[in-house]
Amino acid sequence: MVTSPTKVDANAVLEEFLASTASDIYVEVGDRVYESRPPSRFTNTSAALVYSFDSEIQIGITSQSSAVVTFKCYGGTTATIDCRRVARALHDRMTGGGSAQSSGSFVFGSHLLTQGPLFDPSENWPFMLARFQITIG
Repeated sequence: MVTSPTKVDANAVLEEFLASTASDIYVEVGDRVYESRPPSRFTNTSAALVYSFDSEIQIGITSQSSAVVTFKCYGGTTATIDCRRVARALHDRMTGGGSAQSSGSFVFGSHLLTQGPLFDPSENWPFMLARFQITIG
């Protein structure tokens, strides 16, 4: 009988990967990495990332999966240069090579798109939109 490999929690791997204190993205956003939307207390006074998984598929019979993730990069100010700085640090972290996390491994990240600056329709805060194809396992 063939057993399926254990599926890795993609959110946990991604958040742990971004929380590496040795990375520029951690210097920019710290632990302000939110799934789907920022908390109601968020006021864009500190840089932050908001991410969502657009798609995720299992790779064959391995424990690896491939996903497309979209990020909103907020700079913590109303200056567009600050959200661009966060997007650049995110790009460098996501495409700089994989690493093992306690929750699984971030294997690979490939940049698909960066767009902006755009502006949050309700608050008029600038943000950059960045999309990556990632492999985790």
